[in-house]
Amino acid sequence: MSALSLQVAGIRLGLRTVTRLAGQDARSRYRGFFTRGRPRYRLALEEARHLGSSEDASVKDQDGSLRYRSRRLAWRLDLATRTGSSQLRDSAQNLDCLLRLVYGSLVSRGQGLTLHAACLSWKGRAQLFVGPSGAGKTTISRALETVPGIRRLSDELVVVKRTTSGFRAFSTPFWGEFRLPRNNGSAMLERVYFLAPPPRAGEATRVASLTTAEAQRRMLKCLVCFERSNPVLERSWDLVLEMLASRPCAELAWSKAEAPEALVRRLWGS
Repeated sequence: MSALSLQVAGIRLGLRTVTRLAGQDARSRYRGFFTRGRPRYRLALEEARHLGSSEDASVKDQDGSLRYRSRRLAWRLDLATRTGSSQLRDSAQNLDCLLRLVYGSLVSRGQGLTLHAACLSWKGRAQLFVGPSGAGKTTISRALETVPGIRRLSDELVVVKRTTSGFRAFSTPFWGEFRLPRNNGSAMLERVYFLAPPPRAGEATRVASLTTAEAQRRMLKCLVCFERSNPVLERSWDLVLEMLASRPCAELAWSKAEAPEALVRRLWGS
């Protein structure tokens, strides 16, 4: 047996697992997110022998335990004891799916959101670049990270949590095409940009302010909520409304003719 402890967005999760599931691929994939701190939640992982053919697309709360089952993995987590177990077919993809489901569910039960967005920070100020798959999150992450001082928190899934000083964006190890950020950082959220298709050739970058109502409409497509119960959905949406009302929101259509350094100055200011 082997034990791993991960920390994402301040949530510590301990995994007790067979050696193969905690192999070198997993250790490399989540590097930067391991912690020596005592985990708040614990999961025992086992290799699945038979999971059946039933498929449930959402996490459910049954008698105080979060539960999920698919053809690839199943897990449960008792919220009172903060312990649980999981069975999954041995692959890096299935382990990553398990961690996304567990962390996403725990975040949405706290003062947090999981969003389809890239997030970059400069001088301790984070900007969200929100959009569904194919919107250009990885493209803008790859370009802006070449600018000295820019720190990439994520290019695919970002956790945003409400704190006493405002909304804070957190790294996750759940990366897109640009691969893992290799850092477990956070920064105060300053602005929210919704990515739009790039301008036509010869046209300049366009940044257009959005009303709160329009920002809400666009965020609907990018909110990740694995547990579909009404209380969780309502709490998550209330948090979205609060975040969007408190932060400037704009549409960004970036022309690659504008150098990354100039775009950073435009978006973050001097």
